[in-house]
Amino acid sequence: MTRFLTAACIAGCISLRAPAAEAPAAAEREAALSAVLKSDATLKEKIDACREIGRVGTAASVPALATLLADTNLSHMARVALEMIPDAAATDALRAALGTTTGALRTGVAGSLGKRRDGKAVPALASLLKDADPVLAATAAKALGRIGGEEAVKALEDALASVSEPLRAALGEGLLRCADAAGSTRSARAIHDRLRAAPVSQTVRMAAFRGAILTRGDDGVPLILDALRGTNGVEITAALRAAHELPGRSATKQLAAALGSVPDAIRPSLVALLGERGDAAAAPALLGVAKDGGDKTLRLAAIEALVQTGAEAAVPALAALALDADADLAAASRAALGAIPGRKADAAVLELMGHKDPAIRVVAVDLVAQRASDGSGARLLKSAADSDEKVRVASLRALKACANAADLPALLDLLVKAGSAAESQAVEGALAGVCARDVRKTPARVAILKAVYGDLPDGRSADVTAKVAAKVQAGEASFTADNALFGDPASGKVKSLAVTYSANGVQASRTVREGEIVFFPPVASDPACIDALLAALPSTPPPARIALLRVLGSTGGPKAFEAIRAAAAGGDAAVRGAALRTLCEWPTAAALPVLQDVARTGPDAAVKTLALRGAIRLIPQTDQPAAAKLAALDALGSLVTRDEEKKLVLAAIGDIPSPESLALAVGSLSSAALKQEAAAAAVNIGEQIAGTHGAEVAVAMKKVVAAIDDPSIRRRANALVREAGWIPLFNGRDLAGWAQKGAGVYGVEDGCLMGTQTDGKGGDLFTTNAWSNFELRFTYKMKWPGNSGVWFRDVYQFDILKYAKPVAFSGTLYCPGKLFIATNAVESLEKKDDWNEGRVVANGDHLQMWLNGTKVADCRDATSASGRIGVQVHGGDGAKGMKILIRKIELRPAAK
Repeated sequence: MTRFLTAACIAGCISLRAPAAEAPAAAEREAALSAVLKSDATLKEKIDACREIGRVGTAASVPALATLLADTNLSHMARVALEMIPDAAATDALRAALGTTTGALRTGVAGSLGKRRDGKAVPALASLLKDADPVLAATAAKALGRIGGEEAVKALEDALASVSEPLRAALGEGLLRCADAAGSTRSARAIHDRLRAAPVSQTVRMAAFRGAILTRGDDGVPLILDALRGTNGVEITAALRAAHELPGRSATKQLAAALGSVPDAIRPSLVALLGERGDAAAAPALLGVAKDGGDKTLRLAAIEALVQTGAEAAVPALAALALDADADLAAASRAALGAIPGRKADAAVLELMGHKDPAIRVVAVDLVAQRASDGSGARLLKSAADSDEKVRVASLRALKACANAADLPALLDLLVKAGSAAESQAVEGALAGVCARDVRKTPARVAILKAVYGDLPDGRSADVTAKVAAKVQAGEASFTADNALFGDPASGKVKSLAVTYSANGVQASRTVREGEIVFFPPVASDPACIDALLAALPSTPPPARIALLRVLGSTGGPKAFEAIRAAAAGGDAAVRGAALRTLCEWPTAAALPVLQDVARTGPDAAVKTLALRGAIRLIPQTDQPAAAKLAALDALGSLVTRDEEKKLVLAAIGDIPSPESLALAVGSLSSAALKQEAAAAAVNIGEQIAGTHGAEVAVAMKKVVAAIDDPSIRRRANALVREAGWIPLFNGRDLAGWAQKGAGVYGVEDGCLMGTQTDGKGGDLFTTNAWSNFELRFTYKMKWPGNSGVWFRDVYQFDILKYAKPVAFSGTLYCPGKLFIATNAVESLEKKDDWNEGRVVANGDHLQMWLNGTKVADCRDATSASGRIGVQVHGGDGAKGMKILIRKIELRPAAK
């Protein structure tokens, strides 16, 4: 048999998933593999054959494998194969070899018999327990443990008394395995009990102790308690671990009942154990410790354990402890009341709210908010009128999390009556909380009317209305427009996302380029909530009106905006200033004209600065071309005098992707104070325009790397430099730049280059340009069965196929007249019926190829030094109906 045929045989057998018509029959494959074992094949080829026989072998392969059990180089792989073959003949062969092999080979055979759980091998393995070779004896002991059964147990126990200490560990391990195989039976308990008294290591003895407990169930608790009352630290630890594993309410009750009888040093551990068991049956005993456990640390641990049990029965005692003179115990009890579920706990907390001590009432308010039970909002509104200011403020702060729209009139009344700045701020927070919850409940305030993604306005595109609407409905106010979200309807083109939407009843549109972030105005609160605030605005005194303006600033929507803008032009200076400050934080571009004006004419320097910053922030959000956005920023230039605002301008420029904005960002790299922000802006822009302005981006990124030390920015800039220079060979719309040769059908399907044939006639599609040295990358998907490939330099092909003789899969390098120059024999590298990434590097006569990141070819061939890129549709009836789709194909020229 030639070496080539041997390799082909092995490779053919590895392709288990090949269609039956393209692969040898199972019996023939197995016979071929066995023949490899008997031939003069290399060691690696025989190892590969053994590995494959393990997967597909039957009794027919056993003789060939059995002869290798005495081979020093191949015994291990032969045993591995025999372990995997389900036929009893494999076990017989291993058992026979136990008497004919020696040394390490015999040790390996003994281990394999254990893995096969061969009961017939027990006598032979038992005889090896006293072998002079300690490794063989230990392996035999472990094998007996795997096999299990009374005969194996007797052999292991008989040997325990007469072997040396090193071997006892293996014997003990073997007996533990036998017990595990026996399960929770009397036999298992007997093995564990005998091991506890046997001359074995402490590790084995503790494992036996655990087994003795668990196999007894509830009857194992006395063993645990005996250990806990003893002095053996290792046994105590083992007992506590076993107690964690022992299930059942009865076990919990027994352990809890022992809390008073175990040594003081053990009580904290037992208390913690009872909490971790999470069984309410432990609550009475834990309550006793919590109320009168003596040691404070132990009492605190008992309170924590009570929370873990979730026992409502503990609530009355915890309520009493919540008023304990000891601050630590009181705090722990209050925390427990907040955590234990149920109506009893709710009632106990509400009762505390009526306590005569205001400090206790404040704690009760916090607990009511923490528990958030039904009716908590009404109770907190009542306590917001408490005689004590601290209770009122605490109640109002708690209402921020649980008040609702129905509470607005009461909250507005409390705002007018607020007796201090702290109360006013707390009411303001509660009102903002109600409005924020309304936002979350009414996502439909922004309605997506139409969303299109692709080569806009006239190229290929896809309707993505449903996807954008789902994002907005999920509460996402911004996201990146890219192929990962919308697919690639126009491969090779820089795409755009155009969205028409309605925000709070006002229709608007927004367009961003691929890679940019699309922003939507925050979803406004329910109109009823906004209307309630607006109705109260005119009649409230200035301090309350200022608070309402700030709340309105958080609600969004045109009504709130107009009210705030009107207040900014009103008569009261304090109200006017608050309104202007609120407008400076307005989240949408609606405020931009006002802010541009206030930045120049505001009442004081502080307001002017806030307005300037707000205008800088909003300009990138406007729906206008990049040049207009840059012009708007430039118009503010005379006002931007400090580095703080210059940094904000650079951040805004970073959100305006264009070659002009890139140049502006790079121009600021020379400023020591601004270069960090300038570099970040340049990289943001570069990442968004690299597809259309690769050369300019590459030059800019090299400047960024030279100017900045920040590793994150440098990493992103270097990545852009590496990606520069890629030429898209397919535009995603048509076959411009390509020419067909021969038959086959080529076209564009869903933005992909498509090739197919249905009549058995194939053909090729080539670029009209040629290249010499380059890197090529492409993304493809194949409809099987089929035969295709990507040509380069006219004569080389990155094959996309499944070939039987010789075995070859996608990623094989083909050349007419030479067949396969380099072969990929690993079918699993390709994702069937899914997208795959191919890559080719051609540099002189050095050719390299990768499939999904794994190198599949690395060779030298001088057949062609230059040529075109192409796509093949192979002819023949076997490829009828095939279809190759190429979503992206790009080339980057390189010097030799």
